[in-house]
Amino acid sequence: MTAQAVRTLLEAREPSGRLSASVITHAFEQLQARGYVSYTPYYGVEFTEAGEAAAAELMRHHRLLELFLARVLKVPLDQVSAEAEQLEHVLSEVVEERIDALLGHPTEDPYGDPIPDTLGQVHVAPAIGLSQVAVGQTVVIQRITTHDPALLRYLEMRGLVPGTEMCLEARTPYGDVLTLRVGDTLFPIGAAVADHLLVRVTQQPH
Repeated sequence: MTAQAVRTLLEAREPSGRLSASVITHAFEQLQARGYVSYTPYYGVEFTEAGEAAAAELMRHHRLLELFLARVLKVPLDQVSAEAEQLEHVLSEVVEERIDALLGHPTEDPYGDPIPDTLGQVHVAPAIGLSQVAVGQTVVIQRITTHDPALLRYLEMRGLVPGTEMCLEARTPYGDVLTLRVGDTLFPIGAAVADHLLVRVTQQPH
């Protein structure tokens, strides 16, 4: 989506924060005129090849900025997405390339979501839900699947962020509470938290 289309959508929001049907229709018509979507009233909208490329580029800008803000500027995890949204539409290709190089050509943002490469390709690393892990398995957090600010603050406080290694030490009979070991620290988390963590297994139980 182009920056102009995004601005059109944001400027035309109703007081409730919702978008009217006429505004959405107008935005789709603008995008179609630019060759980014194929829009048929009352039937739906699809990205064209050019639209998919533009969307991938916008996603690349957003996720690179998120990682830059988190890793370099130390912006808290619950704030990086909103900050990146303010910058993604004005990020030049030159600055994008420099950020990419500075960060070591990363493949994932601070939430573990994949960053599209320069060709727009997205490579999703395999992962399973923490609730599927067997007691005694050692895992590494691959992705966080929530952007809820309060939950993100809790996860960051606990160190439960992508790249963290931990072991599932115990599980209550019905799986409502998991006991994790991160380093030398043991603590419980509920299923509501575990459901938002995707992990990859690095070691089976002894």
